[in-house]
Amino acid sequence: MQNFHPNYIRLLVFDLESLTVNFDQDAWDNFRQFLRVIDDRDFETLLISESVEASEWDSYAKLSVLQSTTENALQNNPSLSAADVFWFSEQPEMQKKISQLTTNFAGSNGRTMQNGGLQY
Repeated sequence: MQNFHPNYIRLLVFDLESLTVNFDQDAWDNFRQFLRVIDDRDFETLLISESVEASEWDSYAKLSVLQSTTENALQNNPSLSAADVFWFSEQPEMQKKISQLTTNFAGSNGRTMQNGGLQY
């Protein structure tokens, strides 16, 4: 992640399928609260999932929902690989693809740093 600086990030992209696989109700509540904080900042947010309902997120001003697989979303939307986009994904294969596109990303698994991202 060369030349990464948080001030240059405009869009935060969340791969919901990989991030929320083990979420219980408390985890969902915390995630929604986290997104509420982000929504109050200068970031736009995009949630990608095949199963997410857009209407569940209507109360967020700068949040969009894309009903798709993460791979299809990245492949069919070149703007998601722009320099001002930051991804959150737990899928090692997606991390590799994101890294090859020189897009910034983070994840919590052990392969994240090997794939060129930030580990949290």
